[in-house]
Amino acid sequence: MPARYPKGRLSQAYYLLFQAVTGQGLEGVAKAAYTLFQSPVLMTDQYFQVTAMYPNEVIGEREWDYIFEKKQLNRERVWAILDEFLSGKADFYEPFYANTGPCKDMPRIFGELVTDNQVSGHVMIFLGKRPLKDDDFKIVELILNAANLKLESRIKGMSNWNLAITTKLEAMLDPKTPPHLKRLASEALTLALTPEYAVLVTPVGQQASQKAFAEFAVSQLNQMYRNVIAIVFQNTIVTLFGEVKSARGAQSLRPEMTNFVGKLFDFFEGHEMKSALSNRFFDMNDLYISYRQAFLTAKITMAMDQKERAVFMDYMPTPIFLAVLETEQARTFVHPVLHDIREYDTVHGTEYYKTLRAYSMAMHNRDITAERLSIHKNTLQYRLTRIGDLFELPFEEERMALNLLCGFLLMEIESFGTQEQRRALLEH
Repeated sequence: MPARYPKGRLSQAYYLLFQAVTGQGLEGVAKAAYTLFQSPVLMTDQYFQVTAMYPNEVIGEREWDYIFEKKQLNRERVWAILDEFLSGKADFYEPFYANTGPCKDMPRIFGELVTDNQVSGHVMIFLGKRPLKDDDFKIVELILNAANLKLESRIKGMSNWNLAITTKLEAMLDPKTPPHLKRLASEALTLALTPEYAVLVTPVGQQASQKAFAEFAVSQLNQMYRNVIAIVFQNTIVTLFGEVKSARGAQSLRPEMTNFVGKLFDFFEGHEMKSALSNRFFDMNDLYISYRQAFLTAKITMAMDQKERAVFMDYMPTPIFLAVLETEQARTFVHPVLHDIREYDTVHGTEYYKTLRAYSMAMHNRDITAERLSIHKNTLQYRLTRIGDLFELPFEEERMALNLLCGFLLMEIESFGTQEQRRALLEH
């Protein structure tokens, strides 16, 4: 232990954990625990899904390396351990040491996080060959207290109802949540909100002010509005809301169509944060799909530096093509005539590529195309005729029209940057 720390292991524990609680998240608590035990430390939520671990690397121990790479535990193994070492009918368990049976090869200490009389997580310290010491359990209790303080500060200002229901939303968004828990979460959210539903996703930027704002925003939204559940999830603010007023056959949900949706955009735009809106949905089991709709749209519009309010349907099928370009070049799918037209424009100073693109994006509506290009319809007709003659291009045929439209979108997406930058748009 470095000399600047207080003498005595318990004093060192108080010092390190105080530093972690005041300046860091759960990861800081895990790191402090690792320093105290010189053993790998794992923290999970109540469903045994990983929330923090240290060290953040493989260590050559099979079970730890599996957890690090998969970011999840073998739940059957966890239940086998708890079943072997816990007895009685107590609602919560005290910290215990396990070194036989399933833990024979990797002895460890288990501890349980309890908040407001509910299980909120678990802590595991993988001692391995290191022997159990007299003050280990006391230090584990300090670690549990520190982790609980971090959890309580994260939800400060939220009611017990909000805490419980936001946990359900988080469970629905995590693909690793077991099916039976997702079913319970879906039922709870359906009871909590009035249908129809939609999701707004707001990525949290790199600015310290935006990161600090995220927790505040969640607290404010959950208190300001009924029919709203908001959480911070994987560097985004996810706002699920109900009571969306629209007919099933109506056009996509838009900020200008619903006053409340406009208010949500206003709320985040007031803090210079970009949001994106999903399609509306009618079954809570479609929540994750709607989240991905809004998430991808937000990422794409931020990369394109779009100023207007982002709606998923306005950007379809861009997210599909973005995924395609992870493994293929745009030229694989783009009709070569589009490259020829663009080169022709460069040489002759024409605007045929721009004209044909606008015509394709307007679904061959000439009035809309002329208006968007700010030209007379006769000028549009002349350009379209020249395009057809110069390049022998039957752009009015259905299959060719679809091919060209997809080509324009693919070429636009390819201009976003490198393949690595485009891949980053798809990642959490």
